Amino acid sequence: MRGIAFKTLVGTLCATLALVGGLVLTGCSETNPEDAIRQDITTNFDQIKNLDDAAIEELADEMGETGLEDYGIDTTELLTSMLDGFDYSIESITVDGDNAEATLSVTSKSMGELMNMDSDAMTEALMEDLMSGALDANDDDAVNVWAGEYVMNLVDAIEPSEKTIILAYVNGNDGWELDESSGDALETIFTGDLSATTDSSEESEAPAEEQQEVTPVEETETSSPSPTSTPTVSQQNALESARRYLDYTYFSHDGLIDQLEYEEFSTEDATWAADNCGADWNAQALGKAQDYLDYTSFSYTGLIGQLEYEGFTTEQATYAADSCGADWNEQAAKKAQDYLDYSSFSRDGLIGQLEYEGFTHDQAVYGVDSVGL
Repeated sequence: MRGIAFKTLVGTLCATLALVGGLVLTGCSETNPEDAIRQDITTNFDQIKNLDDAAIEELADEMGETGLEDYGIDTTELLTSMLDGFDYSIESITVDGDNAEATLSVTSKSMGELMNMDSDAMTEALMEDLMSGALDANDDDAVNVWAGEYVMNLVDAIEPSEKTIILAYVNGNDGWELDESSGDALETIFTGDLSATTDSSEESEAPAEEQQEVTPVEETETSSPSPTSTPTVSQQNALESARRYLDYTYFSHDGLIDQLEYEEFSTEDATWAADNCGADWNAQALGKAQDYLDYTSFSYTGLIGQLEYEGFTTEQATYAADSCGADWNEQAAKKAQDYLDYSSFSRDGLIGQLEYEGFTHDQAVYGVDSVGL
């Protein structure tokens, strides 16, 4: 069974919702700066606040394929759920020469809450359906759809919360315009501060040794070297999207290219973005390995094989398996218990099954002993 990469699913959700910020585009030519900015904000934010079903469907069509289809998530349903309860008010507008700042109070759902999800509860629910036979462990598509339904239920349950955002404006040739620096603020309307949420949850749940391993992953992802050549506009867009994905989850070089191709970037632009995004692929493999070990068990060679399936090289996958800190005896014990939870085995049969999963004979024996066979 391929594992559910929860961070990959949430990252795709966040990247999709960040596109909603694209509605808030500006250009206003009123002579009074404060009135011009207030009108611009009202016009654009009302587009989000007052979206009807037809407008949401049109927005979903414009987004095209997002990768959520693999999880059975309909983009229209996702947007409808996330926009439920959206509201805003303009608190103040301060003008200083050709620069201005608008402070807004925004009420909206935030995807950051998903990063605090009880992963144990998700694993327990998954195992319950596997053991009952309601879900086929060998049907990857069915498992992905299960994950999509589970996460959509969580999205529906998110309560809108109030946050303050500050938008910067500049007086340009076409009048008062939203400064490019405000792009991040617009994206956080629905995605929230995922970096802070992710850091705190990992630090509170992971042992000290694992925290030391995760920290370099985040540091290497945020360090981005300058592109090796002057990029085209489409390459710049692909690179921006690649970096957004890497802010939320882990990818192999080839996996990131595939994800960007889902967004309809050309293979050439997607490859250029992956080559220039600044990711440490060893660190990415390690993060992905730790994701897998958070919700299921693997043998050493099984984990390497899963990472290779995700597009990592053998060297990267081996680095991750060597560095993830897993106790392979304990992994064998967990896998043995998983098997017994939904099927029956003889002692020798269970040892053979664990060896088939890639555990050594000694690890398999340890696992079977631990469950009392």
